[in-house]
Amino acid sequence: MKKTPRAPAAAAGGKWRCQHCGAEKTPQWRVGPEGPGTLCNACGVRHRKGRLVPEYRRLKSPTFSSELHSNRHHRVVEMRRQREQSAAKVAAAVGADGGSRQVED
Repeated sequence: MKKTPRAPAAAAGGKWRCQHCGAEKTPQWRVGPEGPGTLCNACGVRHRKGRLVPEYRRLKSPTFSSELHSNRHHRVVEMRRQREQSAAKVAAAVGADGGSRQVED
């Protein structure tokens, strides 16, 4: 039987907090850079994939600063995804023609 990481020792207020985003409630506490049970489920999954970056901190986190952490990264990723999808549609449309268009002089 596999043991799940235990939540870290309770802080002074008796509540646990994710060391990255500050969440106090999570379905499962996960292993983080500081050891077992230091990250919430969402941050732990991102940490494991190597994608735990400051942009993913929650707004309610006491360490959140709008100057340092913004939603800009998400917008950039979304714009790239949309650009790639539109380029793929154009390529598919050109490919559907079979490239039979002829250029007239």
